[in-house]
Amino acid sequence: MSNPRETESQSFQSPRRSGGFTMIELLVVMFVITMLLTIGMPTIIKVRTQMKIGACRVTVNIIDKAVSMYHAQHKRYPSLQAMPAELYGQEFEADPSGGVKEVDDGEPGPGYRLQPRGVVYGPWNGVDQLQRTGDYQKGGQNSRVFFKDAFGRPIWYCPYNQEAESEDRRYEDNEFDHEASEVGINLNSIADYAKNQSGAYYRKDYIIMSQGADSKWGLIRGSGNTVIPPTDDITNFIRE
Repeated sequence: MSNPRETESQSFQSPRRSGGFTMIELLVVMFVITMLLTIGMPTIIKVRTQMKIGACRVTVNIIDKAVSMYHAQHKRYPSLQAMPAELYGQEFEADPSGGVKEVDDGEPGPGYRLQPRGVVYGPWNGVDQLQRTGDYQKGGQNSRVFFKDAFGRPIWYCPYNQEAESEDRRYEDNEFDHEASEVGINLNSIADYAKNQSGAYYRKDYIIMSQGADSKWGLIRGSGNTVIPPTDDITNFIRE
């Protein structure tokens, strides 16, 4: 026969919990996670952006060195339209349908050989490991191809033209001007972009440019030598 006191004691015991969370506990956990994300996300985004900026600088430096190596061997700078391909070691000739077409030397492996099993001309400085916006079509119309920066945007290259009719056309590229037409940016030419506040060119060989993290082109100087706030563009020349 059961003890009445034992029966009464058992009736007041709390029910045992199952293995799950209560609704209040779930809400508390969700609140804590939300707060951590709110506090930490800007820092995470900033760190990732800085890593990409660093990668852009590395890419610009790789291309800069490759162009210098190309010039040392060919005694000329890569052309404006076919720079990535020339650094790759591809060779081109005029295409009757317009543009240029790739010349195949018939030898396996990267780089173009002037003679079978002869010297390999390219790729220079590891540019074959860089990403490009597209590929040249053999025997077809040549569309502009660029190396890409860490943000997935084209990296611009322009050689200095000593024979240009005017000083302001020494670094001119109409495609660059068209792409850079943005509100608040007075960019009439690369020649203007490539000059410091005293009006002298940063360099008279070639310039390489990435828009940086903000995806906009910035200037060091504007009309009338007005100073534009510093830009985050990444280039192969040092601004004053």
